[in-house]
Amino acid sequence: MVPAISDPLWRAAIWGQLRAGVHNACSTPGRRWPFWSPPSPGRNRPSPSRPSAAGPWRRFTGELPGSNHLLEAAAAGMWQWGHDGCTQPYVDRYFDEVASTAAIRSGWMLARAASGFFPRITLDEQVPSRARVMAQRPELPMPLRRALLDGADDAARVLVVRSRFPHPP
Repeated sequence: MVPAISDPLWRAAIWGQLRAGVHNACSTPGRRWPFWSPPSPGRNRPSPSRPSAAGPWRRFTGELPGSNHLLEAAAAGMWQWGHDGCTQPYVDRYFDEVASTAAIRSGWMLARAASGFFPRITLDEQVPSRARVMAQRPELPMPLRRALLDGADDAARVLVVRSRFPHPP
């Protein structure tokens, strides 16, 4: 049975493996999930005050090379609830730099990367409108425009849910 990735200890273990370069161990024949044990509560616990968002972002912009699977894994670990203070600068950077990723990716991978790194869970109410405005630019490739519109819809839905069901203190 595959554990829920929403568990912070499992997420930290997976992210640690990705940073260590063990990004394709799950696809190795004969290996079973999980191939490591989850960290104990006192050790290797993720620090919500200092998540490293710079590494995944460098993969998104093309500064760090990597496989498509590694790019998608970096996107999955980028936006996490409770890390708003650390990921907030990347909301603006996303809208500044997402168009330039069309120079290094195309087709379905352009859409997957733009969709994966879209700031869906941010509580910034301007994200859906910024994405809709950006998607109207005719020079953007269609996969990127579609990813922006889908992300705007998802972000708007998150904002509605968060306003109706605020997080308990």
